[in-house]
Amino acid sequence: MSAFEIKNIRLFILFRICFNARFYYPIFTILFLDYGLTLEQFGILNGVWAISIVVLEIPSGALADTLGRKKLLVFASFAMMFEMLLILFAPIESGWTFSFFLINRMISGAAEAAASGADEALAYDSIKQVGLADQWDRVLELTMRWKSFAYVIALSLGAVVYDAEFLNHCFSTLGFNLELSSLFTLRIPIALTLLLSFGAIYSSCSMKEISDYKGYSSSNVQILNTSKMSTAWTKTIQAGSWILHTPIAFSVILAGLLMDHVVRLILTINSEFMRLISLPEATFGVIGAVMASMGILVPKLSRYLANNKSLVINYFIVASLVGFGLFGMSMFGKFWGILPMAFLYIAMGMTAFFVSFYLNKVTDSSERATVLSFRGLSYNLGYGFVGLSYSLLVYQIRKNTQGETLEKNIDDLVFIQSFQWIFPYYCLCFLFATLYCNYRLKKSSSPKKI
Repeated sequence: MSAFEIKNIRLFILFRICFNARFYYPIFTILFLDYGLTLEQFGILNGVWAISIVVLEIPSGALADTLGRKKLLVFASFAMMFEMLLILFAPIESGWTFSFFLINRMISGAAEAAASGADEALAYDSIKQVGLADQWDRVLELTMRWKSFAYVIALSLGAVVYDAEFLNHCFSTLGFNLELSSLFTLRIPIALTLLLSFGAIYSSCSMKEISDYKGYSSSNVQILNTSKMSTAWTKTIQAGSWILHTPIAFSVILAGLLMDHVVRLILTINSEFMRLISLPEATFGVIGAVMASMGILVPKLSRYLANNKSLVINYFIVASLVGFGLFGMSMFGKFWGILPMAFLYIAMGMTAFFVSFYLNKVTDSSERATVLSFRGLSYNLGYGFVGLSYSLLVYQIRKNTQGETLEKNIDDLVFIQSFQWIFPYYCLCFLFATLYCNYRLKKSSSPKKI
């Protein structure tokens, strides 16, 4: 029997695609600005989004293990729909615009926290229940390939439909007398993502809850009461304690955190990097789509390595890719500088595959969603820390650089100098993580090949 014959697995793949492949990603920053928000407000909103995830990540995982994973996924799907409706109908350059986006970011953070861990836990236990847990690597591979394919479409189409001038030119070429304003086209990527939310709602509502784990049965998930909240927090504490006292689980999460928080920082600022290596801005969307398309091939390679190489070897492979990528990018080679950035995209895909593969193998079903939420919490805390540290670094470099160069060149100089610190920072983090994980694993009987 194949794992893909199980309805929950097919719905899990559909949910991952609809929930994650959002058409506004390629124009995320300028979308906020075109609505009339300032850069400072954009920073505040991103901070609110991150805080919402951090605050709700662990409770949502524990509630998923206590109340049922499907309930959390249904909530996340409807929350996605509401967050899209908020900005679809948000006023432009109004005194209410910031309020609409503030509520949007809080709901979005809640949706991310609810879906994180719950979908994966439900899918894994669906195949484990019928004795097919050894096929999880195949499920991960196909899920990541389909999600990457969806990202390619979303990144390519999202940027195109946002550009009113391009759309009008296409209509004119085709002989249509249609003139779209930029105020109209800026809402198209949001509307397309809203359509995806209906797919997420369908897939989550169609899933079947798995009762084959402790703490859940059809009789104890009817209402949310004080007893269940108490159980959820108890499971949170238990899962956190288990991670801290299980070297293999702690090491996997720490290794994932090492790669994720640095690479996510780079992906946040990569548009400025591409501009400084003389790539035309018109190519950014195409480059993003090409990078995302590598995710179609990476899962197959990751699956081979997971089944044929040890955890330690795979750790050093991914760590080396990140190191080479950061070092190559820090040289700011004109045009060719895009090549080392590809290493980071490959490493990001491998990290997601390996962490899920190893962590699910060593985690009990009764705490799976909670443990996976701890993974999400650590990633977001790490990203928040490195983001804040980078902002402070930029501020300090800008302060020291004032007066040393022309005002119009200072932003480029500050960016280049601040970027040079990322590779040494990563090396220090890698050294600490490697030594600490080696110390913990040597003291335990945990196998290094799982």
